[in-house]
This record gives sequence, C-alpha cells and structure tokens, in this order.
Amino acid sequence: MIQIKNMGVDGTHGSDFLVNRPNGYDCYLFLLIRTPAYFKLNGNTIHAPSNSMIIFRPGSPHFYYPDGNIYMNDWMQFYADDDLSHLKITYDTILPVSDMTSLNLLFQLLTQIFYSVKKNKDILLHYLFQILFLSVHNQIYEKPHSLYNQLLELRQQIYRYPEKNWNIKDMAEQLHISKGYFQSLYKETFDVSCINDVINSRVHHAKELLTFSNMSIKEISYHCGYHNEEHFMRQFKKITNLSPSTFRKETQKCT
Repeated sequence: MIQIKNMGVDGTHGSDFLVNRPNGYDCYLFLLIRTPAYFKLNGNTIHAPSNSMIIFRPGSPHFYYPDGNIYMNDWMQFYADDDLSHLKITYDTILPVSDMTSLNLLFQLLTQIFYSVKKNKDILLHYLFQILFLSVHNQIYEKPHSLYNQLLELRQQIYRYPEKNWNIKDMAEQLHISKGYFQSLYKETFDVSCINDVINSRVHHAKELLTFSNMSIKEISYHCGYHNEEHFMRQFKKITNLSPSTFRKETQKCT
C-alpha cells in the first residue's frame, strides 16, 4: 500500500537554493526535475537536464542545487509497503523523462486530491499513484533513438573532461553523422545545444576550482579549456553575472 506523506507541484527556488540532507528522509522522495540542476550521487556530481527525474530511497543522501538562476521541480514524499521492484525503476539515479507534461498533470491531480478531497481519498490516491508509476515505467523503457547511448556517453565525457577542445566537427565524426544532424539530435535529446553544454561544463568546473582550490584565475581558465584568460572571464561573467574573482570572494564568505 502506498501512503503519500507530503507533495507539491511547481516548486520554484533561486540560484542560491541548496538541498543537503546527508541522511535523506525516512521515506521515498520522488522529484520531477523541471530545470537543469546538479546532483551529488555516490560521490559524483551529476548534471540533471530539464525533463528528468529521480526517486531517492529511504535513507539515501540528498544533495542538489540549480544549474542556472532558478530551480523548479514537482516533488512527493511517500511510503511504500509493497515491493516496487516489478516496475524495474532504478533508484538514486537521474532518469530521462520523455513526456514531462503528462507526469506534471498527474502530479497536479494527485496534489489536488491529497490536499482537498475527503471522500474516497485513499482509493483515488492509490489508483492515481499506480497510473503515475506505470507512466514513469513506460517512459523509462521507451526505446530511445539508436544513438542515445553514444550521445549520453559523449555528454558524460564533456562534463568529465571540460578542458578538452570540444568542437562540432570532431564530435559528429565520433558518432559517424553529419554536423547538422549531430547538432539537431543533441539539442533534441538534452534540450540544450552541444556548444552551450560544453560552455556549461567548463563554467561548472571553474566554479568548483574557484571554490575549492587556490589556483590563479589564469590557471583555472587553462584547466577549463580556455587558452585566453580574457575569454574565460567574459564567458564566466556572462553566465553567472559575476567575474571569477568576485565569485571566489562570494563563496569564501559562505564557507
């Protein structure tokens, strides 16, 4: 039997939003991730694109923050007496969502019933919850396009090695497709252009180095794939609205 503890839709937070619960909750936490964010999972920082989801198991650590000026999600805390293994959903892992609109509508309906309906409330919630999870299962196991796994591996490399000279020509050749088709397919799959994703990976790595290292700005620009310090500083400020040195000072105030 499923028991919803608490839930909400369209939760919106600013760029300073940070969740850090080392021991998680005593229940499951289901997040529909509506805007890009970073999650720390099994010691690794993982980028979650918009239109993705995660279900934390009871006791799993929660650590996540926005990639951008806002963070938006739908969320649900729930208990599950029954074994959910038949749904074959991987927990504590960022999963793609192919139809966020339908899942968001189900969350809205569940939230409305949870907070307002009294008659037959438990029965309605039970069946809607089953519909929600069957829909999640179907979306996860829809057959992706043939290049999905290769694109996913490429994207992981971009975030793992931001200092590399990533360019459209080489990446398209790696997948044995044309440059135009590669750019279109990347944008369709991850909802961000490939070049913007490269820039995002470099700026994210720069933030980590500015926060946790004593490297100079020039050294950091090199380690993030920039061979021109001025270019690095302009691009960093364009995305964060702060110069690298100001960002470092601001983060030092908070530590």
